[in-house]
Amino acid sequence: MEACLRDESGAFIVAFSCHDNGMYTAAEAKAWGLCKGIEWIAQLGHNKVMFELDCKMVVDDVHKNKSNL
Repeated sequence: MEACLRDESGAFIVAFSCHDNGMYTAAEAKAWGLCKGIEWIAQLGHNKVMFELDCKMVVDDVHKNKSNL
């Protein structure tokens, strides 16, 4: 999982990456990455953040507040 933090003008601030050796579907991997990204942003102390993902299933589930186990 890789992520970068940009300011409101789109300028790069900092990047982050991590990995896991688990076996995931594509959607599970994207959801895991979102979770790690949220943890990272929280550790940095930010609370007004816009996340961008490229997995419609995960985005839809987040918007519906759906717990997709």
